[in-house]
Amino acid sequence: MRRKRRGQVWSMDLIIAVVVFLLAIGVFYFFTQSRTNEDTSKLYVESQLIANKLTGDEQGSITNGTLINDDKLNDLIDDYTYDELKELLGIHDDFCIVLQDQDGNIILIGNSSTGNRVGLGKDHLDLTIEGVGTYSCGDAYS
Repeated sequence: MRRKRRGQVWSMDLIIAVVVFLLAIGVFYFFTQSRTNEDTSKLYVESQLIANKLTGDEQGSITNGTLINDDKLNDLIDDYTYDELKELLGIHDDFCIVLQDQDGNIILIGNSSTGNRVGLGKDHLDLTIEGVGTYSCGDAYS
């Protein structure tokens, strides 16, 4: 009685296909990693610039010490367009300023003329706040 041999045959086509597949995965990984690890230092610097301008003593400040001054915030909303506010804050990228309380709840920004809105900045700029949800900057809420 003859024994049948069982085994896998590695052909040259299979080896080339595996190498091409692994290269494709490597290229995909390289591009996705470089995209997710984009230099966010510029965004960090601009966010710090916004925070410093809004809480400092200069024009555009919305605070009195550690508390938000509603009148200053309303003046900022009423007196500046998005582009003027961008220039006042000295930033180049789109932004949305969102206020949160110490528990992470969003504080709606607005007054009688604008209504209550999530954020101040570029209208309809989608933003995700970790643990809170996804919002669109400038959307009205009642």
